[in-house]
Amino acid sequence: MKNLRTVKELENYERGILAITKYKGPLTLKFVKKVHAILLAWIDDSIAGKTRYELQRNVKLAGTSYVPPPWPKVSTELDRFFSWYKAESRKLHPLELAALIHLELISLQPFVDGNSRLSRLLMNWIVWKRRYPPIDIPVGDLENYYAALDKYPVEHDEKPFVEYIKKKYFAS
Repeated sequence: MKNLRTVKELENYERGILAITKYKGPLTLKFVKKVHAILLAWIDDSIAGKTRYELQRNVKLAGTSYVPPPWPKVSTELDRFFSWYKAESRKLHPLELAALIHLELISLQPFVDGNSRLSRLLMNWIVWKRRYPPIDIPVGDLENYYAALDKYPVEHDEKPFVEYIKKKYFAS
């Protein structure tokens, strides 16, 4: 069953890439939920496109001491996220904006599952929308990726991850 799930995750990720490249609108909760629904289709339809607030569920992250906001705060935190994006999207360089969107969403953990895939897709939507090539995070570099990523939720230090993303971008 695990191999079947992996195949379905890969197929859905490809469908997600197609969806973000066709989408012409702004970053909204409706768009984020649509992309999440694509990523979780035929994997777990009961949670696909539904926030933790809607499902009234908390999550725990393996391998870290970070605890995401409890489900009753997810709706408020998403509102804050979209307000932040609206205020900062024209001020920041696309690579920095993309990295910060990834960090914010991964810290919020708005969904029960699929947050990492969603965050990477939306990060690449930001750069694609501004006519930059996608950011590749190779499987062989996941240890460095997670090391840079883990500094933000606990230490609120965004710089290591932003620098990591810039390095990956210029290496490709």
